[in-house]
Amino acid sequence: MEATILGQAQLRKLAAQIQAEGDKGLGREMANALKKVAAPIKGAVEAEYEAGLPKKGGYANTFTRSIKWKTTLRGAARQASFRLLLFGEGAHERRDIKALEAGRLRHPIYGRHRRIRRGVRRGSRDANPWGVTSVRGGYFQRGTDQAANDVEHEMIKVLDDFTQRLSK
Repeated sequence: MEATILGQAQLRKLAAQIQAEGDKGLGREMANALKKVAAPIKGAVEAEYEAGLPKKGGYANTFTRSIKWKTTLRGAARQASFRLLLFGEGAHERRDIKALEAGRLRHPIYGRHRRIRRGVRRGSRDANPWGVTSVRGGYFQRGTDQAANDVEHEMIKVLDDFTQRLSK
């Protein structure tokens, strides 16, 4: 899942000014400042997952500890964007966040087997330990909605600060 803020004319102008000035480390400094501003979104989304996922069996805690974030700041000629990408690292593969957002939690059920009905192994049993539990979806959307106003105000402050620094 990802949150994207697109079309920020101020961000685009600022990126162009930084490039025109010869960078001087300001681009990296601005990217770091914007990543710090996005921290409340990360906290709100993680809190939504913690509160909404099943606590029995410890999945809520396991999932929130596996969450990883990737942030990207891009400035192009027609569009500027700041993107947060969320993914969860499982023991063997990435967690299915799209299914969780849709309200489906796939999990193992120990001791479950199925009988094979066709083929060479007909009549034998095969482990089929996966089940699906319905959960309330939309964790990412609720988390970003909760933190959006605060983040937007902080982002405007950061961009105004860099604009003033460049105009000197």
